[in-house]
Amino acid sequence: METESFWIDDRLGRAEDAAYLRTFIPQRIAARRSAGRTASFVLNINAGWGNGKTFFLDRFARQLRHEGHLVASVNAWRDDHAPDPMVAIMSAIDKAAEPYKPRSTFL
Repeated sequence: METESFWIDDRLGRAEDAAYLRTFIPQRIAARRSAGRTASFVLNINAGWGNGKTFFLDRFARQLRHEGHLVASVNAWRDDHAPDPMVAIMSAIDKAAEPYKPRSTFL
């Protein structure tokens, strides 16, 4: 499957934003590593209602997963039901990491 297929219904040009971030994020992580800092990086997406945030993040996550990256996604409207938002975040990370967890030989 080609990366472009994830963006076939992109009417707002979000594929260009994804292409930019696809190079920007690894560069930022490399810069942090070379500066002796942790390689973690947080990106905030901020826009008004109806500006395509969910569309963009869903498609970008699909693209990154297709490329072999570990992606944990949280949609606050859909996934955040607990008083503490960390519950949804940790649940998404746990779900994304599930295929990589060692399997116990005990039942």
